[in-house]
Amino acid sequence: MFKVSAENQIVKVFNFVPTTKELIGPCDAWVVPHTGLPANCTTDKPPVLKINQAAVYINTGWQIVEDYRGATVYDISNRGASRVDALGPIPDDKTRIAPASEFDEWNGKKWVKDKSVEKTTLINQAAQDKKDRIAVASEHISILTFAKDSEQATEDELLLLTAWQNHRLQLSRVDVSSAPDVIWPGEPADVA
Repeated sequence: MFKVSAENQIVKVFNFVPTTKELIGPCDAWVVPHTGLPANCTTDKPPVLKINQAAVYINTGWQIVEDYRGATVYDISNRGASRVDALGPIPDDKTRIAPASEFDEWNGKKWVKDKSVEKTTLINQAAQDKKDRIAVASEHISILTFAKDSEQATEDELLLLTAWQNHRLQLSRVDVSSAPDVIWPGEPADVA
């Protein structure tokens, strides 16, 4: 404990941040006669800290607070990642446990994959993929049909037209409910 003196003193003090009161560390302070300690320090020795703890000087003593600054946390409502930037416990709406997939939901203790949402999403993606593949086939068919109808098609183009028409028919029959294990027919190869 510090005592005011009539003589110069060198005193070991523990400095803390003025705003957060977090421990910075020890140093020797020069104290002139009839004065007190410099601002934002104390002679009280701080507690020994464990991982994810910080010492904060509150009122007249050190207190241990949780310190997860720099740690990545995940929002339990939307899986969004963020970094902790303040002293204190992790907020109730966050967890340090990373979700394993975009389909995970927080059950209060851990992430659990919502398989029905995953399946619906995969089916919707496969349905869009099917539409895109049919659109590509239709574009080829449109060009080749014009060549045929205008009597400009080569023998290879006529074969390719039939191949693309068959390909589009096969695509229309693809069952996307088996997503992600959809078996897609291969595109026709250009006739050489």
